Amino acid sequence: MKGWQAWGISASIAIDQAAAAMYYAASRAYFSDRLGEESYRFMLLLSAAEALPGIAGPLLGLLGDVRGARTLLLLSSLRGFLLPLIVYTPSMGAVGLVALVGLLSTLFSAAAVGSLLRASGGSAARYAKLSILFPIAWAVGGLIPAPVVERFGYPQLFLLMGALYSLSSLLGALFAENSFGNGKVGAALRALPLRPLLGLALFSAGLTLFFSMIAVKLYRELGNDLLLFGFVGVSLTSLLSALARPLAGLVVEKVGEERALLLVVIAYSLYGISLYLAGGFLLALLWLLPFYPFKDVAQAVYVSRRLPMELQATAAGILTMIYSLSSVANLIAYPVLEEESLGRGLLIMLLLSLISFLLIRSGGASPRGGSS
Repeated sequence: MKGWQAWGISASIAIDQAAAAMYYAASRAYFSDRLGEESYRFMLLLSAAEALPGIAGPLLGLLGDVRGARTLLLLSSLRGFLLPLIVYTPSMGAVGLVALVGLLSTLFSAAAVGSLLRASGGSAARYAKLSILFPIAWAVGGLIPAPVVERFGYPQLFLLMGALYSLSSLLGALFAENSFGNGKVGAALRALPLRPLLGLALFSAGLTLFFSMIAVKLYRELGNDLLLFGFVGVSLTSLLSALARPLAGLVVEKVGEERALLLVVIAYSLYGISLYLAGGFLLALLWLLPFYPFKDVAQAVYVSRRLPMELQATAAGILTMIYSLSSVANLIAYPVLEEESLGRGLLIMLLLSLISFLLIRSGGASPRGGSS
């Protein structure tokens, strides 16, 4: 894949990220306004509908590797027609639409991110460079819903989000190359190190649970100021994350993806304890530390290097599944925890981090010769 094609794929994913950020902010506000006190339980159901389709990521990614990325990307453009229907559909019907959109988004992620991993050729530095736009797009996307709803309303906002989703899919199909898996698909999949992949899922689950809770603490420490929380908690954090991605790529390239993951697990454990103990301005300052790019780059390269180049959509599907499993685990655990149980959330994160450290450490070398 040529350089301009790789950047075209990167742009398509950035548009998708902006639309996803818009959807996340808009859907929470829309259903909260629509359902009132019933919105809390409904949000759990909605979150499940968003997360569960991602579990099919490896299967859909394999389909893309066998049938070609363009086919998946063209199919994923259908979400642009489904999303605007949510505002005209009863609540439970909207959950079904959200699940379908989630399935089509999983198709997009497997094909588009798989194409980006293939273009990166297993290089952490190149992947970090090509993905630098993603956190910026997320930060910008999160700022769009409020003024659009105020001026035009929710139907027009959901129509805009649908248009952006379709645009990202069609743009991806324009730049993607069809690369079909060879006859060694079964052998490559059987060679995957399952214990480290389980470790990655557990680690992500612990982080998702704890950081969803610590975000509430940050919001309160900032005086329940939604604008300030959005700026510190989302926009500024995303910008710093983008700036740190090139460094993350160089570090992962230098120390190897497995060692980088082990260091990330240790760093996040200490980081979580620090966030738990901090308050006020110190908490806001610690929140801004850009650890996430190191996790994201190391994890993506770890999975990518353990599959041949012909199966990078499958690798992307595995990454999607890891994030989905962590979200599902969060949905299961969060209602069980008491409202004021941040300490318990920290303990769960630390326990899962320890287990994931041991599982990742048990992994073998990369079949494509990457560091481990």
